[in-house]
Amino acid sequence: MILTDTEPIGIGQWLLDNESLLIVQQNSAKLLNPQIQEQVTIIESRQQFRTPIWLSENNTLVFAELYDAMTQSSTAGLWLQSMNPPLLKQLSNSVASSSFAPSPNGTELVFVALPGGTRPYIWNQRTKVLSALPIDLANWRYQKRPLRLLRSFRPLWSPSGNNILFHDGAWLFLYDRSQQVGCEIDIQQSSLNQFSNFVIQATWSPNGRYIAMKVSEEMPSNGPFDQLIVLDTYTGEISGHILPQNYLTFSISSDNQTLAMLADSPKENNTYGIYLYNMRSHEFQHILPDVETRGSIAQAIVWSPQGNKIAFQCTGLVSSNSDNLLDALCLSQVSTAQ
Repeated sequence: MILTDTEPIGIGQWLLDNESLLIVQQNSAKLLNPQIQEQVTIIESRQQFRTPIWLSENNTLVFAELYDAMTQSSTAGLWLQSMNPPLLKQLSNSVASSSFAPSPNGTELVFVALPGGTRPYIWNQRTKVLSALPIDLANWRYQKRPLRLLRSFRPLWSPSGNNILFHDGAWLFLYDRSQQVGCEIDIQQSSLNQFSNFVIQATWSPNGRYIAMKVSEEMPSNGPFDQLIVLDTYTGEISGHILPQNYLTFSISSDNQTLAMLADSPKENNTYGIYLYNMRSHEFQHILPDVETRGSIAQAIVWSPQGNKIAFQCTGLVSSNSDNLLDALCLSQVSTAQ
């Protein structure tokens, strides 16, 4: 256990040094080095803080801040807080709270602006230039049955930096920056199409070959669900996986085939086991004691860049004598050696 607090603790991301974690709470973000127990506060006292990410260029925090907490509006301003030199800058006054992503080298940011949530922009933190990609994803959509509720697209940058995946749950498009062309990923061809075809979470494998997707039925929900779709971007093959238990979320190891998952525990609601799932062998292994997760404004389980450890929420492992339930963050060494 590396951190406890009375407020929910989320994981923004592992930094590329494999040692530091971006830690997120309701109105603040910190860098935490568990090895030396050092915390550095980057920003605090922000209202309705959402989905922060880290750009290594100028040591910059990117975050969304919701405007209207009373109406629970998903419209947010997009902000940059750089540490070297110290500077707070608003990049956009209208984005969806999860519609931005960093480039693999930490020098650029892609985000999708509102209204509409279909026009992507690239911010270069090194040159301080904002440019629009020459596409409008609204023109790539077509009628699907049943009629879908249109949502803002979420971008996911490939590890190579050349491709960007855009998805809004119903439509998935892959855009090639160098060629300025795109294509649709049709998960209907998966063996799971009769059950699920709405994407809740999509994640690239570290080598850029696979895209793993958490899917649900027609009506979107956070789940948990037991279905996983994997796209091999080298061969175009799409495979459907039905897991032995429902899972809440996952993170992919640097071995490009093992997923760390928070999966359902038979004990009670909000209690999950830590599992490893091998996408090739389909082995599903319970590796750590069950934990409780309270939900957060960031991630609940994240694999380190080198694939030797995972960080995860572990509220249920904490005992408290006060009326305030303590949240906690845990770290575990993990080996995927076969």
